Amino acid sequence: MDFSRDRGLVVALSVVFLAASVYILVRSLPERLPAVPDASSVRAGLGQSVGEASGPAAEPKVDDERILRTLDADELRLYEMIRAAGGELLQMHVVSAKIFSKAKVTRLLDKLEKRGLVVRERHGMTNRIRIIK
Repeated sequence: MDFSRDRGLVVALSVVFLAASVYILVRSLPERLPAVPDASSVRAGLGQSVGEASGPAAEPKVDDERILRTLDADELRLYEMIRAAGGELLQMHVVSAKIFSKAKVTRLLDKLEKRGLVVRERHGMTNRIRIIK
């Protein structure tokens, strides 16, 4: 095959290969990211006493429970996503989950940071989000 004459075929095959690679990558992302609980089930779990264990992350303090009850659904969903990941997550992984846009994630984190629930630390080109214990 003479590639100098068949540039159109080479370009077409390259595009097909690239599209297939992106498709495979996107399909595998949900398996790599932590599951995000439903906001209603999270709110229902807030009624538990502080000593009861409900998952891998530590239960919030009594003051945190009061604060968590005031969060809107999106803020609570993001907080629980971080909590489900062990209390620490990269911001780029939150964005790549395609639950919220990049701008929305930033706005939600601003609100959670203002309430003293999370802290952002620079980590290369992204931020590491940690729940404040």
